[in-house]
Amino acid sequence: MFKTTALVVAVCFGTLAMQQDGAKKKKNVRKGPDPAAFDAKCPYSGGPAKKAMAANFGGGEVFFCCKDCLGKFNTMKAKMNVQLFQTKQVKQVACPISGRPVKEGNEVAFASAKVGFCCGNCKSKGTEMVKKDAEAAVLTMFTGKMYAKGFKSQRQLNQKKRASGKKAETKADAKSDAGK
Repeated sequence: MFKTTALVVAVCFGTLAMQQDGAKKKKNVRKGPDPAAFDAKCPYSGGPAKKAMAANFGGGEVFFCCKDCLGKFNTMKAKMNVQLFQTKQVKQVACPISGRPVKEGNEVAFASAKVGFCCGNCKSKGTEMVKKDAEAAVLTMFTGKMYAKGFKSQRQLNQKKRASGKKAETKADAKSDAGK
């Protein structure tokens, strides 16, 4: 019986020692990718991408090898956003220049999409953009800051509705609790 107990104790201590040794080794292991290593490939050319050639997409960044590939991406993204707007999957929620509410009668055609503005001043800026370079105007309007300021997807609008509904419920609950 003594031999069996001694054997069990020895196995337990051996297992414990191995677990502690493994824990020490794990402390020295770096978690996640090495921040100094950057090994992205351009989605168009397949060549090595550069950190400086990046575009926001899907909540992250996509990296490209050169300005030409970045331009191709932005052009395609703008075309996709125009289609989303035309098919009412994206709604205009504000003036893309000022962020203020859009007033009827202040629309300008960007490609085949009519974009509304808040005032004559913003409308004239939009008109000038289109007159100067129609393709660049679409790219500017349907990507980047102007697009983010003036347009929201149906999903974003639904999330905002749900969030405001929850706030209203919380306020109503707080009022009913205060009355008790």
